[in-house]
Amino acid sequence: MRVLIGYWCGMKKSKEVFGGIFRFPLYLILISLYFPLAVFQSNFSLFSFDSTLRTLGFSTAFSLVLFYLLSKISNVHSAGVYTVFLFVALLAPNVAVGFSLACFFVVFFLFLSEKIFTFGESFTLSANVASIFFLGMLLFGFGKLGLEVNTLPSDKANDLVRLSEGRGFVETPDIYHFVLDGYSNSSVLSDFYSFDNSKFEDGLEDLGFLVMQKAISPYNQTLPSMASVMSGEFVVKPEIITPSNPHVLRVDWGKQVTDGVVPRLFRMNGYSLAFENTGYDFLSYPIGSFVNDDALGYMELGPFEEYFLSLSPLKAAFSLFGDESVVSIESRNKQVRANLSSRYFESVPQPRYYYSHTLAPHPPFSLTKNGETTFKYQDFLDIGDGDHMTKGDEELVSQYKQGYIEKLTYTNSQIYTTLKYLVEDVPGNKIVIVQGDHGGGAHLRHDSNYRTCHKERFSPLYAVYSSDSKVFSSIDSGRPVSTVNTYRHILRYLLKVDVDLVSAQAYFLSWDRPFLAEPLAGQENALCQIQFSSSD
Repeated sequence: MRVLIGYWCGMKKSKEVFGGIFRFPLYLILISLYFPLAVFQSNFSLFSFDSTLRTLGFSTAFSLVLFYLLSKISNVHSAGVYTVFLFVALLAPNVAVGFSLACFFVVFFLFLSEKIFTFGESFTLSANVASIFFLGMLLFGFGKLGLEVNTLPSDKANDLVRLSEGRGFVETPDIYHFVLDGYSNSSVLSDFYSFDNSKFEDGLEDLGFLVMQKAISPYNQTLPSMASVMSGEFVVKPEIITPSNPHVLRVDWGKQVTDGVVPRLFRMNGYSLAFENTGYDFLSYPIGSFVNDDALGYMELGPFEEYFLSLSPLKAAFSLFGDESVVSIESRNKQVRANLSSRYFESVPQPRYYYSHTLAPHPPFSLTKNGETTFKYQDFLDIGDGDHMTKGDEELVSQYKQGYIEKLTYTNSQIYTTLKYLVEDVPGNKIVIVQGDHGGGAHLRHDSNYRTCHKERFSPLYAVYSSDSKVFSSIDSGRPVSTVNTYRHILRYLLKVDVDLVSAQAYFLSWDRPFLAEPLAGQENALCQIQFSSSD
């Protein structure tokens, strides 16, 4: 009997504690967590969860401090409501300025009307239950995404894996792979951007690089293109079954780039793996690898923090006062500057495999040709590309090209200096790859194969160098060359075995349905000069 009475008393006390907690406006904390998590979920493949932690902490602390101050002039339940309205007015993503101002007006009106209308315990209980439900639905969605990602096969067998079984590398030169995001070849730059890039390409040839004028990117998007390069085969074809969730698919491709077939082969053969941090989280780095992430200080805004603030009414508010640097893009610029001029590879033990992916000349167009921060291209200060940014507007397409060339000019000067130093001053046998993952996006229509300029998007910069000329001796630079064959050439040399090359194919992937590979639609190059309209 004593045990039952004690148990009943304990249950009663627990209910009192639980009920007491529920009488506190927990919903203000849950809502402050909901918005950053919702933004992360909608960009699941572009950011890591770790990158959201500071934003989650800041938004929660902001709500609690605001609630504490408001509770000094109002009752607890009303203070909770005021806090939520003010949080939405200042930090909620994608809120129009007018709606934000309306939230301030509502708080002011409710405060003045407290003697007539006030919020009580029953409202707080209902709001807590509702916020738990909506946050729970969001977390359920995360669980589904996580389950899909974790059930993907980690070991993907392909030709390169089979050819390497039971064999070790006969040669162990250092490998340096530079990816310049969205870098088109000289023909595209001349024809569609009115820019002569011959000085840069001639400089590469003087250093001993073989520059391919007819290189073909396998896809119109970064992750499938580089996943194909790093696995030596096309990751999406009409006959290949892939996950149908775009977020899951992009996470898988990101892992293949840095921890897929090619990186694992080098690691198995005693190479030190080293990566430059891109400044974005679409690439993850394998445990035990060297990662240079020193470009940004701890107190500087990270990519997710910048992105979240860029969606909030705060950005518009600061812009009204002319201080756009408050929500700035400086961390992105710092990362680009650091990557292009990095000498981090010298600190990595040999034999080394070094991979550097830099968002240049890809948007944001926030760098001048001298490397200074600029806000001149206001419509291109995010990492979007193609019609996500140009919106089919002829004037915006023209601005895209101007911003692109300005950033490309800076990219050329910095990367050339790095490559010259690498080739002439860094000791040891080496293989160097410099490539665009795809071409520029002035005439890219993300969800239309036919309305996309193929010549622009599928014609990247592609140049290779080797201390031993035999590595790329079979390449005919005057014929179409697929970037997917990059490591097929290299592994043929390192393993001393015959490795078949894949054909120079290319496929269009829509942004929303990247699991469906479409052969390129036939078109005239004149289409690349046509500005598509928003009604198409």
